[in-house]
Amino acid sequence: MKNSNIFTQHPSEVRMSYLEHTKFALMLSRKTLTCAVASLIHAFFPFLFVTHTSTTIKKLQDIFEKRQQEIDQQENNNVTLKASQRIRFDGNSQQIYPDRIAQRT
Repeated sequence: MKNSNIFTQHPSEVRMSYLEHTKFALMLSRKTLTCAVASLIHAFFPFLFVTHTSTTIKKLQDIFEKRQQEIDQQENNNVTLKASQRIRFDGNSQQIYPDRIAQRT
């Protein structure tokens, strides 16, 4: 069932609570805003903030890759869990759904 609350729909899609998502988004905002200001200053004073933006972008990429690995791991755990919930009816493997009775086809 899809989450119908517009404030929690996206956070739940990325496996976060509303508060976790808020903290994560604010952290990204701070880092990207800092990069924007540093890049603006660097444009006029090339000797300042020489590697700040590129270093921050690499760190952000690491953060997103780690987050994606966590999501992939959660999905792998869910697949393993679902596979262990299968039962046999007349030689056919069928999924058990908690909210309804598995029926023969």
